[in-house]
Amino acid sequence: MDAKLSGDTPEKVVRKSDDKDVFKYVLIKAGGEVTKTVTVSDMQGGPIYAKVQVNDGRYNVTTTGIADGEYATVNWYKDAGKSETTSAPTGISIGAAGGVTVKDNEIELKVTVQNAVNTVQGNYYFTVTIDGVESDVKTFTIETANLVETVKIIGLSVPVVGNTPYDKESLSVPENAGYVIDSISWYSHSGGGWTVNRFEQGHKYQININLKLEDGYQFASNKNYVLDELDANSYEKVQWGAVGDAQLSIIFKELE
Repeated sequence: MDAKLSGDTPEKVVRKSDDKDVFKYVLIKAGGEVTKTVTVSDMQGGPIYAKVQVNDGRYNVTTTGIADGEYATVNWYKDAGKSETTSAPTGISIGAAGGVTVKDNEIELKVTVQNAVNTVQGNYYFTVTIDGVESDVKTFTIETANLVETVKIIGLSVPVVGNTPYDKESLSVPENAGYVIDSISWYSHSGGGWTVNRFEQGHKYQININLKLEDGYQFASNKNYVLDELDANSYEKVQWGAVGDAQLSIIFKELE
């Protein structure tokens, strides 16, 4: 237990949990007033970049003197001095659907990027209020990244019956693109799955190109692709995946 303040006395509160006595200590001010506090940690899992879709940010909130089940409310201000209230930054929310309540003196608040393309770089200010107690002001920062808005893959070719699948050394990206090809894999939609030793007639193949960002770069949420010199009539579909920093997959038409 933390050292008590001068004039405070500890009070032991006993509650039942799974038929066992659980002892919890709170500080009681002289005169019977409970000392209540709300403390918000620095953000974990960041940073948050403008126009980049990420959802792994979170704040750990700790309390003292506040009962389980109390709800947390996030308050936004125009400046660190709380001169005027405002709304949350565009595209950002902190909290959770249905509300978040205290349990064992803790709450985890999640940072959600709801619409990354509308997020704007800058500093934003908020507090957390629980049971009438407001935390100190926290600064929430949306940073500016070197955005990769278009991914270009050079060296792609249509699978040819009888040939073996080409590897990542056959492909390249432009110089100083901000990303590199980390690995590739092949998949057969016509039997064989991830084991593709040779291209066969009547089979449909998919290439997955896993991309890795270089330091200081981020992929834009609405990124585009350019498949250099690859005939658009040779494939059925191109899609983005969430493997690694990004995965670009191309599904070729059935080989004749």
